[in-house]
Amino acid sequence: MKEHWKTILGFSIGIIIFASVLTPLAIYYRIEVNDPHNIGYIHIDEDKDFKRAYFPGSGTEADPYLIENYHFSDEYYAILINGTTKCFIIQNCIISFSDFAIYLFNINNCSVIIQNNICFDCDYAILLQYSSSVTIRNNTCKDSGRGLVLGLCNNILLSENACFNISTGILCQSSSYIEMEKNIVSYCRFGILLYGLDNCIFRNNTSSHVDYDGISISKTENSLFENNILSYNLRSGISLHWSTNNSLCGNQLFSCGLDPYATHFDSYSQNIYTNNSVNNKPLGYFVNLTNEVFSETKYGQLFFVNCTNIVVKNQNTSSASRGLTFYRCKNTTVLNNICNYNTYSGIFASDSQQMILYNNTCNFNKCEEADLWGDGIDIRGVSELFLINNTCLGNTYGIDLNYTNDAVVTNNTCMDSYYGLYLSECFNCSIITNKFNENLRGINSWISDFCVITYNLFSDNTRDALSIYYGTNNTIHHNNFIDNNVAFSSSQAFDSGSFNLWFDNSTKEGNYWSNWSGSGNYSIDGYSNAYDLFPLSSPVIYNLKIILNYHFLDFFPLV
Repeated sequence: MKEHWKTILGFSIGIIIFASVLTPLAIYYRIEVNDPHNIGYIHIDEDKDFKRAYFPGSGTEADPYLIENYHFSDEYYAILINGTTKCFIIQNCIISFSDFAIYLFNINNCSVIIQNNICFDCDYAILLQYSSSVTIRNNTCKDSGRGLVLGLCNNILLSENACFNISTGILCQSSSYIEMEKNIVSYCRFGILLYGLDNCIFRNNTSSHVDYDGISISKTENSLFENNILSYNLRSGISLHWSTNNSLCGNQLFSCGLDPYATHFDSYSQNIYTNNSVNNKPLGYFVNLTNEVFSETKYGQLFFVNCTNIVVKNQNTSSASRGLTFYRCKNTTVLNNICNYNTYSGIFASDSQQMILYNNTCNFNKCEEADLWGDGIDIRGVSELFLINNTCLGNTYGIDLNYTNDAVVTNNTCMDSYYGLYLSECFNCSIITNKFNENLRGINSWISDFCVITYNLFSDNTRDALSIYYGTNNTIHHNNFIDNNVAFSSSQAFDSGSFNLWFDNSTKEGNYWSNWSGSGNYSIDGYSNAYDLFPLSSPVIYNLKIILNYHFLDFFPLV
């Protein structure tokens, strides 16, 4: 009996010793019948492991080690190579259902090629970190979490790879001297994400049918984006956030556009050449122009940065990201333009002064598929603003007015939107003779003070025709409120501000409410316990001509 236990113990110790000898090889085979290359996984931690695993080659640039024709499935790491200095090639492998299909970490001082591999149903298809001098070409990544991922790398070439049906197609971050060419990313949630890059080249890539941006560029400098094709990406073709001194030339964007980060000056500090196109029309990007008129209908998307005395008229900039963009401009007239079906906004203006937007059509600017709320007209921090006779239908926000003082908003039609007009932190604005029909809410006012809202038509809005949150000293009178908020309350308006007056104190006339009982005051919902003390018995009939400041209009010839 004792001899039996000695035999078992000796056998067990032998297995342990044998296993401990094999462990440094870090290669575990699970041989399948008729498929000697279907194995468990490959894990290499030092140069000697290549020889121990009997890979062909000598590890020189002329004779690299070959890891080829393997099949891997259902592993945490299929191929993990860490800290080596030898040259090697990984090619013609098929990897599926693994957390990390191919993972290279701290690979330097050698030439490495990853080519002709297929990775599917993996969390990470190909991941490189702290590595240099690697070529990744002609690989296919599909049905996975992330396709090609680079972090803290330099001197990397990505060429002719394809990423389909992946959460993130290609991600490069905190790297330099990356060259990416002829890659295809399609039907992904995120296309090509670039963060913290310097001195890189992105040429002849295709990114299409992406839920967000075709190429998203953030905190990236001194890089070239040339001859890329971006099509049918839901948010934008190319987005630029906190990035400077990049060059964009020869890029083609279809049913998506260029999107610099809206209110950050660095995002507009790029070299954007005239041979980029949006929907087969030139992308116009103009900086520091003075005294120019743009009346020829030829642009697919237009940007004006730090321009003065500009007139933009008769353009059709639709199906882009933002149709017309004005940043840090002065004395600008925008009239008779069509800006429909853009994802972010039809017309966008920020940090500008003395602007008039007249008779523009900005309809259906939003992207519900990407859960993106879009604006017909989006204004942020513009002083001396006139919005006159514009039509905004089917947007998320018809007119989105933010951080703006002394604006005149008159004779506009805002229909079939979430908010007809959204006011946020505005002061002393005049909202006169507009139509707010069939929206979820007609006007939503947030922390906006001393505004006058008068002679407007509010009809058939699902919820409150006019909602005031935290605003003070606003005056609301001679408006028609007809059949709003019918299913939710007996009141058609909401007030949670303070000292707001729901009638004209000089004439002692309030507003017309279609559901007023005919006697007494009209109660306004909200925490303010506000009332229209002088409701009108019949709708307001007006043909009001707005008397504008003609001295001010001298800055804005309607030509």
